[in-house]
Amino acid sequence: MRAPLHAGGIQPSVCTAADNNAVGQCFDQHGAVPGRFNCAACCALRGATGWHNPANGVVVAC
Repeated sequence: MRAPLHAGGIQPSVCTAADNNAVGQCFDQHGAVPGRFNCAACCALRGATGWHNPANGVVVAC
């Protein structure tokens, strides 16, 4: 059985533990989402398309 999907339609396993301990920028189809998020919080947002950690350059597609 697959893991339940978040509101954005992604599986929780997209983000690593390291991503969830970092604060970065969340993006949706319109661009940057106001605020700062860890990876899991970003990808749980409905419509989120990606997360970027400016500290190390990691980009995650939600």
